[in-house]
Amino acid sequence: MYKNLPSNIIYIDSLELEKYISSSKMTIYEALDKLNNTSELFQIIVDENNHFVGTLTDGDIRRGLLSGYKLDESVKKCMKFNPISGQIKNEVENIEKINQVDSYPLFLPIINENLILQGVLIKNITTSISNALIVAGGLGSRLGSLTKHKPKPMSHIDGRPILEHCINKLEEAGIKNSALSVNICKSLPERRATIGFTWSVSNCAAIASSAKFSVGK
Repeated sequence: MYKNLPSNIIYIDSLELEKYISSSKMTIYEALDKLNNTSELFQIIVDENNHFVGTLTDGDIRRGLLSGYKLDESVKKCMKFNPISGQIKNEVENIEKINQVDSYPLFLPIINENLILQGVLIKNITTSISNALIVAGGLGSRLGSLTKHKPKPMSHIDGRPILEHCINKLEEAGIKNSALSVNICKSLPERRATIGFTWSVSNCAAIASSAKFSVGK
């Protein structure tokens, strides 16, 4: 099955699908937790009979939360119903389909004639981009008290500052040179003293492996 795929497309079969599957009975929070454990940031939603019913991406969750949905509500509130999918027997057609997917993440659930999930095709984007700019100069005023004494990039998610998550994602994407655009608390020594910011320019590079880091307003 799918032995002659292009180098930028991989097939995940039923034996390795578990981390990409969420139940339609889950809450948004539960599905988000599973989604965050995948590097591709998507989930395929199945019902109690393991029938394929939809998909969920981080973008779907963001749009749902902006619409007023709560994390403890059903994942059905923000999942995408009736998304594009492929039939298990149509290998050539499925490759054509995933090449037509135009929004990230690029994936195609593969099902059988009974709507049972069989696998998923995932397309990786290859790029020659090696430089990035992290825009971190906003006031973060919409976060209220959370950013009263520290800039938004230093607010923690899952025990780490947002900025660290960004740097790690750039590293995973192969970015070698990054610049950090700052405004509020722009002085790194000031950040260290007021909000426990313990990175210097040099060890920002260490966090991002071989990346070269510069900081400026």
